[in-house]
Amino acid sequence: MKISIDSVNSLAIQAEYRQACCRHAEYLGSFRHPQHIDSADWTLHLYSICDALVFSANGDPIWREYNHQMFEELLEIYGIDLPRILIENLAS
Repeated sequence: MKISIDSVNSLAIQAEYRQACCRHAEYLGSFRHPQHIDSADWTLHLYSICDALVFSANGDPIWREYNHQMFEELLEIYGIDLPRILIENLAS
């Protein structure tokens, strides 16, 4: 779902992409930690902005490009099927 960069729930992500003149992001979903389903503190939000993938975790960015290992670990821990999400996003 295309959203305004102002709707991204991380000021750090917003600032980075305002400098790069990216005005929109693709919101790819929210994901709850399997052992902390009821806690919003453990929720990840996934965005694609200017072709870069980034998680927002409590407002802190986790960039796939810069922290590939942590990004991949989070995909595994949270059970996120990234290829499926990206294909579904392209189809919509």
